Amino acid sequence: MIKKESFRKVLTGNGDFASEIIKGYCENENQLFNEILSLGSKQMHGRLADTLIYLYNQNLQEEKIFSYLSRKDIAEFAGLSTESTVRLLTEFKNDSIIDIIGKETKLLNPDLLKEISRQG
Repeated sequence: MIKKESFRKVLTGNGDFASEIIKGYCENENQLFNEILSLGSKQMHGRLADTLIYLYNQNLQEEKIFSYLSRKDIAEFAGLSTESTVRLLTEFKNDSIIDIIGKETKLLNPDLLKEISRQG
């Protein structure tokens, strides 16, 4: 924990550090805005595509993040029902966009998944 006054001193005394902090906040706000936009305006396919892309891009491939997540977890993350998520994952698998082996999910065609996300 950092005292507020100590942090304020560092910010006012070091413009480069303050600029980097503001830049980080802006990037975080932009990401949150895009997530809200996605959940509010995209259809089910686009929301699930966004979720899979986001989870895959978190630099957790070595951790095999999908093995820790249930279908319900993925559904809640995408703002979908569990049943719809399972159906869409099966569609994506049948279309060779993803591969599902047990609980592990692999992206086979990330470009197509990004296109689905873009079109919503």
